[in-house]
Amino acid sequence: MFGWFATASVATEPKRSSQLAKKPNYDFEKRKKELDRKAKRDEKIRNKRSEAARAREESDAPATTDEATTPLPE
Repeated sequence: MFGWFATASVATEPKRSSQLAKKPNYDFEKRKKELDRKAKRDEKIRNKRSEAARAREESDAPATTDEATTPLPE
């Protein structure tokens, strides 16, 4: 195709793929961090909602007073 130059450069070029360090995948790391943050935020929201629901149930529950436990006269 290009004569002797093309065949000579291919033959003398060292294999660099085995010598180079692996390039880090920053997009993957960034995505993983974002997913971890979102999961942590969602966990906090779930905890707050469950605590609020539990507090609401406790406040809605009838209080145990003497009036509530005293039977009505006949």
